[in-house]
Amino acid sequence: MLEATVNRLFDYLDVLREERKRSKGRGKVVLYELEKNFNRILLWKRNGVDINVIIGELSTEKWEAVHDKFESSDIKLKKITKSSVKGNAFDARYIGWDSERLIRNIYVKIESLKDVVRLDPKNERVRKSVRLENILRLIRLLTRHV
Repeated sequence: MLEATVNRLFDYLDVLREERKRSKGRGKVVLYELEKNFNRILLWKRNGVDINVIIGELSTEKWEAVHDKFESSDIKLKKITKSSVKGNAFDARYIGWDSERLIRNIYVKIESLKDVVRLDPKNERVRKSVRLENILRLIRLLTRHV
């Protein structure tokens, strides 16, 4: 079961790579960083790398460099539709969002999680694994509406 799930995640990674190849400039840079983050999260999921290490390694530098100039046109993605969420309740709340808003949300969640690990790494009330899974789901959603 876990292997099938991980294999599907690799399929999403392939879509992310293809979109990155088609993109230019800021879009290409941001998609490359998301691809790297996706791979890092897979290390936690597949190989059991310590969650705090993975979160600490999630990258936001490229986004920080371009976020104030980033626009939906930097990546040719459509708005999220009902067909792209495929009846998934988690994803349904994002129907109508465009790629820029979704990408901004992914980075806000990454920064928030990095802050938790940096400032209060032993806080067990923060469900880091759930938050990391949610980031993975958002990146997956981004690939599903390409």
